[in-house]
Amino acid sequence: MSDFIVNGMNRLCGEVRISGGKNAVLPLLAATLLTRDEIVIRNCPNISDVSDMTDILSALGADISREGDAIVVRAEDIDTTCMPEELSHKIRSSIFLLGSMLARKKEACFFPPGGCEIGRRPIDQHMHALRVMGAEAVWRDEKLFCNTKGLRGGVIDLRFPSVGATENALLAAVLAKGVTVINGAAREPEISCLAHMLRSMGAKIQGDGTGCIVIEGVQKMHGTEFFCIPDRIEACTFLAAAAATRGCITVTGTRPESYGCVTDILERAGASVRVYGDAAGIRMDQRASAFTLSTAPYPGFPTDMQAQMCALACTAKGTSHITETVFENRLRHASELKKTGACIKKEENSLYITGEERLAPARFSATDLRSGAALVILALFCDGQSSVSGTGFIDRGYENFENKLKALGADIKRV
Repeated sequence: MSDFIVNGMNRLCGEVRISGGKNAVLPLLAATLLTRDEIVIRNCPNISDVSDMTDILSALGADISREGDAIVVRAEDIDTTCMPEELSHKIRSSIFLLGSMLARKKEACFFPPGGCEIGRRPIDQHMHALRVMGAEAVWRDEKLFCNTKGLRGGVIDLRFPSVGATENALLAAVLAKGVTVINGAAREPEISCLAHMLRSMGAKIQGDGTGCIVIEGVQKMHGTEFFCIPDRIEACTFLAAAAATRGCITVTGTRPESYGCVTDILERAGASVRVYGDAAGIRMDQRASAFTLSTAPYPGFPTDMQAQMCALACTAKGTSHITETVFENRLRHASELKKTGACIKKEENSLYITGEERLAPARFSATDLRSGAALVILALFCDGQSSVSGTGFIDRGYENFENKLKALGADIKRV
């Protein structure tokens, strides 16, 4: 992996266009297996998770091509029902292919998914949803073998609004016989994005964006051309970076209504936020004030923004209280942030962060995607030169991250 070298104390100013959503496009790619027809997905971010997902599709037999931000998939022939082991271990989203493969081929051989180590990420809710629809599964030789005589509708009660389990259930249910009801469904915009694409392929889905989704199975799906929604977490990451550096930036090509809970916290911290059309502007003329937040499923504060806000809290006046309720191991960045001299105390699943007006540079090590972004944000504020190792984590979810920051005035380079 390469490192980022960051010289801090530069105010971010300017405009940055946000890429397509990482968490949205991966289940869209999984949906391409549901038809033999050609599917074009536009506004796809050029990130390593997307490359890994298309490599998995290619290994299964799909024809893949990329032109600019568009990915073209034609899964006319699926040569195997066994996922490639190495690629499956690399990304969490390989799990989405389970629902698609069962719907398309009635069987799948699956390896445990990878992704960032942010806590226990069991697939029990995924399997519960698929079993309700008639799938059987058994672990053997560290592989999950799934099969079905034919998926059928049923009532799926999720004990937690899991985004992944909701998406997997959607992917399986669109071709299942009868009606499927998902109670306790996740409500994230990425769920509605997937539902919109599936409807454009011929699916019959109602209720996405609510806690109850109803799917009436169809016999066949067809091709489509679809535009992926922008990445709300990327937009919020840049807004948080601007707040930490007392900058003034505008993020464009976004859907501000999807991240209002984040801009609310930024305003409470003292930022001036303006939302207009597909853009959001932020201006921070003074040192941020301390704030309190607790992560929660959508429309609550996103767990994917918790680490970045911890970085902002290190620069703030007063003591911020940040609580993580979604993943129990998502506070590991605290030890890295403390290297700068910030006062951070951990109590169970909460951090109490007392910020400083000036922080020392440090040699940071990213442990996951969002912690990597948080460390870069703090490095931008520190008085001197910092390094951030583990850029491969950041490349999983941020397209052209350092060059977008450079365009805003950051002194950052990859070595």
